[in-house]
Amino acid sequence: MRKIISGKNGQALVITIGAVLVLFMLFIAVVETGNLMYEKVHTQNAADSAAMEAGLWYARSMNLASLSNKVLSVAALAGVIGTLLGAPELLEGVDRVMKLQDCIIGTGDFQGKSAMAWLSAGMAFYNGQQNGTMVVPLFNSADCPTFVCMPTLNVERSTLEAAAEEGEDIKYYYTKKRTGERVYVDTQDTVLDPTIKNRPDMESRVKAKENIGEASNKYLQREKQSVSEKIPFLLKESSEEHSVLIICWKQKQGQLLKTGLLKDKDGNDTAPALMPATSFVRVGGGNMDLFDLNGANYGAKIEHVKLPRFEGLDKAGDVLSKLPGETDGTVNLDVLGKGLEFVEENLILH
Repeated sequence: MRKIISGKNGQALVITIGAVLVLFMLFIAVVETGNLMYEKVHTQNAADSAAMEAGLWYARSMNLASLSNKVLSVAALAGVIGTLLGAPELLEGVDRVMKLQDCIIGTGDFQGKSAMAWLSAGMAFYNGQQNGTMVVPLFNSADCPTFVCMPTLNVERSTLEAAAEEGEDIKYYYTKKRTGERVYVDTQDTVLDPTIKNRPDMESRVKAKENIGEASNKYLQREKQSVSEKIPFLLKESSEEHSVLIICWKQKQGQLLKTGLLKDKDGNDTAPALMPATSFVRVGGGNMDLFDLNGANYGAKIEHVKLPRFEGLDKAGDVLSKLPGETDGTVNLDVLGKGLEFVEENLILH
């Protein structure tokens, strides 16, 4: 009996079982860590894919806007020629092209409601769904003071300045010889002199009525007043910023092996609460120039992530420092600002 208790047979089995358990746990940890890395890479690839999808549709929208400018100019030329030839109804084609531009690009009455911009956002969201991720696109984040960057194109309609005479603003006057001062006469107190035959223009035949004081029977001069009338015409870029920032995360995340060994306090399999990824695409390379045949050459390119800037964040610390009492808020804002700069300048987000 004493020999059985004091014997050392079987101790290697205990050590072996312990080593196997340790190796098994290490195996699970390596597999699950590798799975998390795979999910992270997959999420990032999905974000890049959604960004390129949104960027390509954004670029197509800009190319469409550039080409539509040329169509609008042809319609305007046809309208002018038609008017000279007695067919003014051809000018209606200009209004139709402009209304179509407004609806598709988001100008005029549809300012900020671009159909193509919403299509770009929808295609990015659909691309994310196809890759099993949730996608939120933020358009032109550099021009957006908050994270609420609705789908819009930075395009607006340019205007032409035209001088238009307004009849109700016509004024008549005569000039005093001694002082050179202009004395205006009410339009109701003027009359056209019928005795003058050698002056074909009507303006030089206008004189003041009788019995109206010092201006009686004086020939008058007309003061032409013109007002600047803005005529909407071609589309133009309202800003050089054409970009889409994609925020993406996995909809379903879990353990690969599902061993049931890694549980949280509620008894559920442990999984990351959120695994986000971001991607940033910039659109450029083209222009809205009417005479540039290669203007419709916009393209999309993925760049380093640019976070939206909050207006007034850099000045908040100065404001808080002037308030009476504790100034801990300024320190927190400084730390927050430095943290955002660190995140943006390094490869944490991309």
